[in-house]
Amino acid sequence: MDTKTRFGKTQKLILFAFMLFMLEAVQRLFLREYYLIFISLGAAALMFIPFLARKLFNITVPKDMQIAFVLFVAASMILGKVYNLYEIIPVWDKLLHIFSGVMLCVAGARLAKCAKGFLFGLFAFCFSLAAGAVWEIYEYAVDTLFGLDSQIASSGISDTMLDLICDAGGALLYLLYLRIKALTNNSSDT
Repeated sequence: MDTKTRFGKTQKLILFAFMLFMLEAVQRLFLREYYLIFISLGAAALMFIPFLARKLFNITVPKDMQIAFVLFVAASMILGKVYNLYEIIPVWDKLLHIFSGVMLCVAGARLAKCAKGFLFGLFAFCFSLAAGAVWEIYEYAVDTLFGLDSQIASSGISDTMLDLICDAGGALLYLLYLRIKALTNNSSDT
């Protein structure tokens, strides 16, 4: 197998992004911008997610999703945080949320098609959080439209975040229950 076949265009793009993010971290080190070093190193580390998904969970991330992921990390962490586009372009954050919404919906649809074992748990957990987020959007819309305060505005974002954390906790408890049940059924079969 020649190098061209073994190391395709997508992997080259990921490696290129990794190297750029590492160079950005080095540049920020010389500028003593320690927070931005952390952001750049985090962006570089995220480039390993497709590889880890394949090695640890036998999940092959499609090439188009890998490319979208690289673009999203570069746009949000490097351009957004390091180069301050969140401040320079006021709608940058919203544009990235729209892009991530599309990207995550595609990923969720692909996961749903093959949800078994770990993927089933991941999908169920994410579905629970998504439904909780939709509820929070509903509360926000009702509060805004009708001048109510169901989200307890005086607590700032804490109420919404605690609601979502509780959603995650409940989902994890149910998945733990399913795992214990599966282990119990397997041990009683022997």
